[in-house]
Amino acid sequence: MKFNVDLFENLQKFNFQLHSKVNSKNVFKANLTCYFSQFGSLLYWNIELLENTTLDLCSTPNWFKNKNHNFEQRKIFLQLLNYKQIPRKTRSSKENIVLNSNELKILNKWFKDEYFGSIKNIGALLKGNNPAGSYHQPFSSEIKTNIKRIENNLIMFIDILNTSLTKEIKKMVNTKQLNLDNYLSEKPMKFEEFINSLDNNSAIKATFEFVESEKVLSLKNTIERKKFNELKKLIKSKIDNFSQIEEYVANECTKARSKLKKIVQIFQWEKFMKTENAHIYPVYLIKRETLDFLKNEYLKNQSDFFREKLNFLIKKLNLNNKLSEIYDINNFLNLPPNLHKLYDTKKFFWDYKKGELTFINNQISNSDKTLLLQHAKVIDNLNDKMQKYLKKYQDFLKF
Repeated sequence: MKFNVDLFENLQKFNFQLHSKVNSKNVFKANLTCYFSQFGSLLYWNIELLENTTLDLCSTPNWFKNKNHNFEQRKIFLQLLNYKQIPRKTRSSKENIVLNSNELKILNKWFKDEYFGSIKNIGALLKGNNPAGSYHQPFSSEIKTNIKRIENNLIMFIDILNTSLTKEIKKMVNTKQLNLDNYLSEKPMKFEEFINSLDNNSAIKATFEFVESEKVLSLKNTIERKKFNELKKLIKSKIDNFSQIEEYVANECTKARSKLKKIVQIFQWEKFMKTENAHIYPVYLIKRETLDFLKNEYLKNQSDFFREKLNFLIKKLNLNNKLSEIYDINNFLNLPPNLHKLYDTKKFFWDYKKGELTFINNQISNSDKTLLLQHAKVIDNLNDKMQKYLKKYQDFLKF
């Protein structure tokens, strides 16, 4: 799927420690890094296998007959390690090897660059049979985590939140076309705080409640299990629908960005200095307002939102007018690239009443401060529309 980097904003990043169950002969130790959108979908993950992790060369005999996907995947990475998988003679047969540092490096690279399956399935690839454990048999799960409240089922829970964008995002991250750390929220949360913050998707919170270790035994009940399966479907549906909204707004933002071609001339800089258009009220805030509004409308009426209602809402609520703020000439100042970056990182702003330059903190060099005071101390010819954008940004900064 093709996507737009304007999709990314306000991401949450979590690091989990994974390990095998106590006394397991198949030792598993790993760090798992996950990036989630602000609406709960898993955008990207990467696993790093750690010292003492084992690899079982035995595979389920049926895999050799069926040549299933797991068999083919194991064949590929075992060849990289100069090993071959062998049929498991009995259910308890094992040919475990402890991966050395070089083998871990090779395998971690393979999982990062070539693997697009579920996190849970990594266990199957390492041990050569189908992973044990499920939502109604949590204590049998082979991959545990440091999140005690959901230590048995975290991996399966995270796999539900996977999005169709993950594969494409992974390719872009691996080729350094995309750095997700540039889009992290300024307010990092703990994982449980993040789940509790998802007011727009109560299905995710409800599912989290369902799979808590102290409550999960109820899933042995047929009615409860059916209810849980419906929740999983609902989550997938919401994540897909939210992705559609995000994609629509991202594409509209890109179109809007391209509409202003010339550099505005608000401040007078030295002739040798290159300048560029800098939004007074940033695009990411315009996008956030639009996304929040559309998603609230979606939650009010989910059933027909994606047939005709989205286009209807765009017209009815004048969203095109809202997005026009992205290319409104009154929402721009001309700044050198380095000062533009400092402005975007909230180092200074211009007061909306008089257009006077105001420094937020001292995290700016004396030379940059002098440059601003010499050339951009006051916005001359301040008009009502500019004041509107300056005020919105000042309100956002809470000054």
